Amino acid sequence: MYEKLKELMLYIADKSAADPLFGALKLNKILFLIDFTAYGIWGKPITEATYVHQKLGPVPFQLLPARGALIDSGAAVLQDREHFGGTQQRLTALREPNMSLFTAEERKLIDEALETLRSSNGTEVSNWTHTLRPWKDTLTGDEIPFYTTFILEDVPIDRDDQEWARAMIKQIKARSHDA
Repeated sequence: MYEKLKELMLYIADKSAADPLFGALKLNKILFLIDFTAYGIWGKPITEATYVHQKLGPVPFQLLPARGALIDSGAAVLQDREHFGGTQQRLTALREPNMSLFTAEERKLIDEALETLRSSNGTEVSNWTHTLRPWKDTLTGDEIPFYTTFILEDVPIDRDDQEWARAMIKQIKARSHDA
């Protein structure tokens, strides 16, 4: 279950192996950027994850079970590292990710997201997500709807606008399934 999420987590961990700023917090935000960007472009996220509002920003609800499955299968380990006076939890890949699950377009988007956040630490990317409407418009524990990726700026949106957006999303999804 959640094979694409698990393989994406392995890929991100593998590509971030030399990144001293990479830890659990940054992993969560990279996943958020990838899935919400994919939804904005294609009308569907890359993984099957559901994102929830947590104190430090959006987190895939399925992250802990997926990470646990990777660790239990020997595909990854979770390491605690000293990091600026605190402890950084870092997922480390022990095998190559199965990237055949991803299209060429998905792999390109994933690599672009990694590059976008490469020089940022977990706190910086967490603070960045706190400026976005998807996080600002939800409360701790709430699911963050994917359609909110279209509402990134602070503009007033009434119920009619929300219903229009939902209808447009359904049309986009219908077209993408027909293609």
